[in-house]
Amino acid sequence: MSRKDLPVVAVVGRPNVGKSTFFNRVIGRAVAVVDDLPGVTRDRREAEGSWTGVPFRIVDTGGLVPGTQDAMESHILTQVGLALDQADVVLFLFDARDGVTALDREIAERLRPLAASVILVANKVEGPPQELAANEGAELGFGQPFVTSGEHGRGTGDLLDAVVARIPRREPAPEIETICFTLIGRPNVGKSSLANRLLGEPRLIVHTEAGTTRDAVDVPFRYDGRDFLLVDTAGLRRRSHVAAGVEYYSTLRTRKSIERSDVVLMLLDASEPITNQDARIAGLVSEAGKPMVFLFNKWDLVEKETGTTEAMTRNLRDDFPLLATTPVLFVSALTGLRVSRIPAMVRELYEETRREVPTHLLNEVLKEATEAVHPPARKDGRPFKFYYATQTGIAPPTFTVFTNDPRGVPAAYRSYLKNSFRTRLGLSTAPVRVVFRGRR
Repeated sequence: MSRKDLPVVAVVGRPNVGKSTFFNRVIGRAVAVVDDLPGVTRDRREAEGSWTGVPFRIVDTGGLVPGTQDAMESHILTQVGLALDQADVVLFLFDARDGVTALDREIAERLRPLAASVILVANKVEGPPQELAANEGAELGFGQPFVTSGEHGRGTGDLLDAVVARIPRREPAPEIETICFTLIGRPNVGKSSLANRLLGEPRLIVHTEAGTTRDAVDVPFRYDGRDFLLVDTAGLRRRSHVAAGVEYYSTLRTRKSIERSDVVLMLLDASEPITNQDARIAGLVSEAGKPMVFLFNKWDLVEKETGTTEAMTRNLRDDFPLLATTPVLFVSALTGLRVSRIPAMVRELYEETRREVPTHLLNEVLKEATEAVHPPARKDGRPFKFYYATQTGIAPPTFTVFTNDPRGVPAAYRSYLKNSFRTRLGLSTAPVRVVFRGRR
């Protein structure tokens, strides 16, 4: 079953009742950033979970504050509403240490039309005092609450039994390979705005405040018959500017998102000069061996003349000489300019990184390259010998060349052979790795 077709379990409640901790407990790994500071979670966060063989999509949401006048809390309220619209089961969490609060009662009224789908959960129950306070939840009108501790796992199994009992059974759809791509860049370059434009809905919170996105957010969607997983990330600041706590863990999540991506889209602000931090971020992607696209966003703000795109592309190549084959696209999240081209570019890069090359063709390229340009002599005066090549990996395509002196191959000749493989095999945009080994 496609991830997008899985039944949805939404976790809701007021701020700081332990929704993200519970979310992490259910999926079995620390995906959501957790902090004692209320309001850490802002966007909807999704992941796959399962219980007793029943798969579902669990959605962590920001803290609900009905009737708020705060702009950020209003955005969060909208996102929670969208999660509820999609939910098959709603887990309404309250903090048993505090008992039922006025805000819990307001949320209960907001959920009343969905009562048949709501399961009440008294969270943070770690002893008799909280067990007694948990009973107060019955007054909210959703039955006796399940008693849990997201942090310690208490009661999670019983609660998930109840969840899967309410999940509607669906015929599984054919499994389709999902392409994961991540949006990265400095704060306030427009990552969430671009994500919303791609998705065709206000899926992620956009605000003038830099750093609105605090965690990596996964959003599955389908485009032109293909399943994608879009990952929006927190803006990466210079290390000296990263404070402890939420921002530190947001940075770690972004780095992990790069590692699990099939393709990375790096956003640059077209209205500003390229910075040293842009170079550091691009370096992270290059080190991870991930295919990348440079997206100059906010193209609508740039005063253009004949040759502006060529000049900016040339400057980019000068700044990032090791990424000379990385595709470049000039877009505007605000107007939608060229945004529709992005999924096709992602798909092409994905397929290129998974290309498998016949061994005979690799060896033809190796022979042609070494005959066209002979390597310099070794330090001991003897010639280099390149015996054969074979493909030893994909994503990125990795070719192993067996030689009589793997450590002695000069850097310039290594680059020459890599470029020969890239050009001859039509690997025009994907990163390529060439490894040298001695023959056994």
